[in-house]
Amino acid sequence: MKYFKLLLICFLLVSQASAETYSEFSERLKNETEIIKNDGLGLMISGGLALLGGGYGWSAAKKPIEKGFYSIAQTLGLLAIGYGAESYFLKQDEEIFLQVLNSSDISEAQKNRMVQSYLKEKQDRAEDARWIRRASSGLGGIINLVYASQSKDQTLKSFLYIAAGIQFTWAFSF
Repeated sequence: MKYFKLLLICFLLVSQASAETYSEFSERLKNETEIIKNDGLGLMISGGLALLGGGYGWSAAKKPIEKGFYSIAQTLGLLAIGYGAESYFLKQDEEIFLQVLNSSDISEAQKNRMVQSYLKEKQDRAEDARWIRRASSGLGGIINLVYASQSKDQTLKSFLYIAAGIQFTWAFSF
């Protein structure tokens, strides 16, 4: 019990030492926003190239299977453009939160408490999301194991075992 209390105190000290202040949060967010915007611009450019290249390839292709692959390339290009535009033009949740903090007449100490509370809630949400992903991937793996054990077709059985292995790997990687 004594060691448990010591570990708990160490954990609390480390977690408090790593608590972000309003100023640190604001500066980190400024840097992350720049990276997100650059990534969004890169996605829009590469998506545009895939869209144009896929269009050219589709028009030059002779076989239906080739046309299908070029069509998929165009679709992926459009998705990249859309995702990139979202990253480039829309504010992230933390940017909106910072804007709300900056628009209010509260003290720096109150802003610090709000930032720490926000980050704690965000951390809790991320952990809950990881557990949901773990559970759904693990259950998918179990379903594939059950179906594989009941399958008479060896090819299907092998495929289902591989799919189960991939899902279990995902479950344990979150």
